[in-house]
Amino acid sequence: MNKTVFKQTILLAIFLSLSGCNMLKQQGQSVSDSNVADTLVEVDAIQSPTNKGIPLETTQLVVPEGWAEYTEPAYGYTISYPSNFEVTPAPTQGHGGLTRYRGENSGEDVWIEVGVHQGIYKKDDESLREVELSRSPETEFEYERLFEVNGLAVYQQLVGLRSGYGPDPKTHGIYNIFELNGEIYFLELYTSQPFDQFELVSQMLGSIKVAE
Repeated sequence: MNKTVFKQTILLAIFLSLSGCNMLKQQGQSVSDSNVADTLVEVDAIQSPTNKGIPLETTQLVVPEGWAEYTEPAYGYTISYPSNFEVTPAPTQGHGGLTRYRGENSGEDVWIEVGVHQGIYKKDDESLREVELSRSPETEFEYERLFEVNGLAVYQQLVGLRSGYGPDPKTHGIYNIFELNGEIYFLELYTSQPFDQFELVSQMLGSIKVAE
């Protein structure tokens, strides 16, 4: 997808959301699309690969009623997720594994993977964007965003998957990195309907906290 077409897609999504059109159907325990327009802002402002002054969006989100909570013993964090999702825990010894959350949202079977980027750390004068671009400089992303949700700073990319990924091949990954307990974590959602899934990602990120 070229840059012009992608911008047009974003503008169309914002227009439909603001006009009240219910183009993003919700099914089961899917999240609402009320914040889609808020999610798709500041695109042009962060296109420059050398821009360290990326505007920081700040969002406060409430965990939806009825969501479940999971504490990951291998990584020491707690996260909330839709109660209809299945959870496959990470290995309980050391780092290197990931936890998978899989279920239906907005009529699509999606999965989210959460874990630690082992051996990767953020310097005091380094941004999350710099960490990710240094870690994976070959990644070709269609969109990037830096935001803060419930006090957690996140760098996000929307990445097209050339050959699909997983048992139910998906076209896009919504990649996120954040720092917790001095380590760099990732949360990645795989989907073929990315505009239906941004809010789910934000809500799960906003629920993350250090386990007590």
